[in-house]
Amino acid sequence: AGRVPFYSTAQGGFVGTEVLDGGYWYANLRGQVGFAEAVKELAAQGAGRFVEVSPHPVLVSAVTETVQEVEGAEQVRVLGSLRRGEGGPARFTVSLAEAYVSGAPVDWAGFFAGSGADRVELPSYAFQRSRYWLPLRSGAGDLAGAGLGRLSHPMLSAAVRVGDRDEWVF
Repeated sequence: AGRVPFYSTAQGGFVGTEVLDGGYWYANLRGQVGFAEAVKELAAQGAGRFVEVSPHPVLVSAVTETVQEVEGAEQVRVLGSLRRGEGGPARFTVSLAEAYVSGAPVDWAGFFAGSGADRVELPSYAFQRSRYWLPLRSGAGDLAGAGLGRLSHPMLSAAVRVGDRDEWVF
């Protein structure tokens, strides 16, 4: 059983976590889904954000269209979490930033804890002329380790193979 009550599209209202038994899920699978009604009701009750938590946001556009039908819900934001082909921490961070920009409270200190990230003081106006570039490293590095090879050619000085294909960049 979960800990957070939720709006059931099968029962048409908020339900507690104690109803999530086999009978509920059977009725959920066999009965009519009140998706649009649930979205409209939540928007009318003041829900400011809808977040689709899935491997690819297939319902974001449907929720957006449904919310537009609710009077007074112009400020409602609809967000996805992951995207097909864009998983992992980088995509999750973008989704979390989108939620934050839409007004969701985010514990950034907790999110970045243990990552080595640190806050940086930025100028309060554009004319303080402070630079925030990363320090330059000296030396060119070992380009042979990146696949770059020297050629004995009068006009071409280097070559690198393109992935696993039979193509080259000179």
